[in-house]
Amino acid sequence: MVFQDKKLSITNNNDVVTLVDSTGSIHIHDKSHISSIKSLNKYLNFNSTSYLSLNKELKIKLIAEQVIKEYGLGSYGLITPYHVELTKYLEKIYGHHHHIKTYQNDVRDILLTSLIYPSDYVFVDEQITTSFKQILTFLAFNKNNIYYFSHNKAEDLELKLKTIELENSKAQKFIITEGVFELQGDICNLPKILEISKKYNCFTILDESNALGVIGKNGYGSYNYHQCQKEADIIFCTMDKVLCANGQFYIFNDRVTALLNGNQVDLFNESLYYPISTLSAAVAKTVLNIIIENTTDFKNIDLTPNVHNQLVDNINYWKKKCQIIGLKFIESSSAITSIIIEDSNIESLHELLFKNRIKFSFF
Repeated sequence: MVFQDKKLSITNNNDVVTLVDSTGSIHIHDKSHISSIKSLNKYLNFNSTSYLSLNKELKIKLIAEQVIKEYGLGSYGLITPYHVELTKYLEKIYGHHHHIKTYQNDVRDILLTSLIYPSDYVFVDEQITTSFKQILTFLAFNKNNIYYFSHNKAEDLELKLKTIELENSKAQKFIITEGVFELQGDICNLPKILEISKKYNCFTILDESNALGVIGKNGYGSYNYHQCQKEADIIFCTMDKVLCANGQFYIFNDRVTALLNGNQVDLFNESLYYPISTLSAAVAKTVLNIIIENTTDFKNIDLTPNVHNQLVDNINYWKKKCQIIGLKFIESSSAITSIIIEDSNIESLHELLFKNRIKFSFF
């Protein structure tokens, strides 16, 4: 049972909510804004990827507390009702005809090694996130068969595919791209990429880490944003951004699922590759509940009428202020802003900003 303690609330300007659990224990949660926390180490952090700020939402904190008391910490290969609910929410966004898996650890290297053979070809957007580039660099397949196409340029991708098609039409071809590019914040030309992928019978891997919760109606991601008629073969998403959790989820279509099973890959063996922890599953499904249903179980918790609309308002406000002071940036409706800095010593600028307690990423 959850209730608002009137005495505590009056004392703390309605910034306290109390939770009474089944044992009668009282848990006090601070509802105050993060800016009111007194600390000598406060920074203005522009590196945060908690785009919807749901990591501070009381509903998330309460479900986390509940799950820890029920299941404890850690991941033990358990599939709980929270995992099942998370899958159902992901199906509402990405469809029901897929194989959805979560992993506690990063398995991209294992996945790519299992799918790509030395004779296969990989086509990668040149602005793909650094972590993907690092994985491709250290994998054992033929590096001469990795082609980086011009950023977000479908015509350059097709030109490279045509060349390979003439040389080796039977080779498998893979395309790797992002829904929202982490390095620049711009949005993928996904419909054209998927059209080309189908034309040349490629497998497409789409990273939704910075798109889910950010673009599309209510934050439903790339498919919703573009109203795609075609879909990627694999969707990958880190869960430490909008979903406020640890781990990753993958969505495989039937074609990839059959390929992995045919290659006798163990990625679907939960005793070898643990699913995300129950805590992460509960937190992620609660975030998706807020995004999709826009509801809360607790009447005394204030919730913005639409968290995604608030994000859009924040993005527009921020970019308007950037324009007013003359900053140049790459145009995008995503939550990542790439500010273009010309004729400047980047290292000195980084040091100056850090001294003034402002955290930025520089590329």
